[in-house]
Amino acid sequence: MFENFISALVQDKLRDAISVLGAIESATKKRILVSWMPQGLRLDPCCVPSEDAPMTQNKVQTVEQNLALSRRVRSTRFKVGQMSRSVAPSLPSETFLGPSTTDDDEVSAHPTAALKAVGMRLSNPELIPTDQNHDSVYTMLLQLLALPLKTKEEVYQQSGDRMNAQRMRKKQHLLLDLSARRRYELRRFLDLEYWLRVVVQQEAVYLMQQQKIEKECGLGIEGEKADLRRKSIAKGLNWASKEYRLTRQSLHYFYCSTIDKPVTRAIRCLREDPKWHLSDFLRWDCADRGGCCSRACGCCERPRSTLNSLDLGHCTPACGCCAQYHGYRLKDFDTADTGRPRIDVMARRDDSFSGRMMDAHVWGLRSL
Repeated sequence: MFENFISALVQDKLRDAISVLGAIESATKKRILVSWMPQGLRLDPCCVPSEDAPMTQNKVQTVEQNLALSRRVRSTRFKVGQMSRSVAPSLPSETFLGPSTTDDDEVSAHPTAALKAVGMRLSNPELIPTDQNHDSVYTMLLQLLALPLKTKEEVYQQSGDRMNAQRMRKKQHLLLDLSARRRYELRRFLDLEYWLRVVVQQEAVYLMQQQKIEKECGLGIEGEKADLRRKSIAKGLNWASKEYRLTRQSLHYFYCSTIDKPVTRAIRCLREDPKWHLSDFLRWDCADRGGCCSRACGCCERPRSTLNSLDLGHCTPACGCCAQYHGYRLKDFDTADTGRPRIDVMARRDDSFSGRMMDAHVWGLRSL
């Protein structure tokens, strides 16, 4: 079955490879039992009962013993990444493929030869890591399936074709999936970017109010509550400064913690263009929400605040220009609860809200 998977993968038949991968996963769930050997972790074919043969008492005891041993194996928290670095340094660190049996230069220069070599290693069950039973095997095969996509991504990126490179990253992202923790981090990153725009636009409102008070003082029409207004504005500017710094730090930590993920490479590639947010779809989204893109003020194309002039973006409920145009403010923001709908970062339907937002904010593929 492994040979069929590698054959379909080498011939670039992704649909056939996915079908074989599903069969491998199903068979792995039903038949693989883990045993603990002095030499390390390996699959014990003798302990795999036949589906047709009746289960005798000895076989039942053997199965129960192996299940208990498998729990011992999982409790050791064996990490595939560490084993791959120590056993197969010539291969990608995120995928354990067993000890190298081919020349490193030949494998790196010929991806097809590398895949065939991988197939030979996968045909030997003793080389398959058994971290978390079948899950690590399934994850390893998914990573193997994503290798051609990553190769195409690098070729497109080096040739300057960023759109196709982003498409390859999106395919890897949907194929490899994300753990619950990584999904939370990505959702939090998108929320933090939105919150940063809220903070900058709220800061711009405080600065505008401060300029208005100074202008009134210069004209000699200062009111009785001017001191209270100054204190309130100073408090607001202090809040905006702290929130801006904390949010910037959180965004930096996201880049550092997921530096080699397809989604992070896509975000970095998209953010290299300082005007990435001025796509047709995001302009339409801002205009449809009643933002500045529906008018000729041009606020979305220039910095909102003089203190943080590098942060550009579309309107949020904190936009002072929108409040002045409509004649009212939606609310005063002092927390990150903006009422914005949550985004499903693994959305597979491009016409859904989450799919459109991911295409616009992460992949840069959304257009009207």
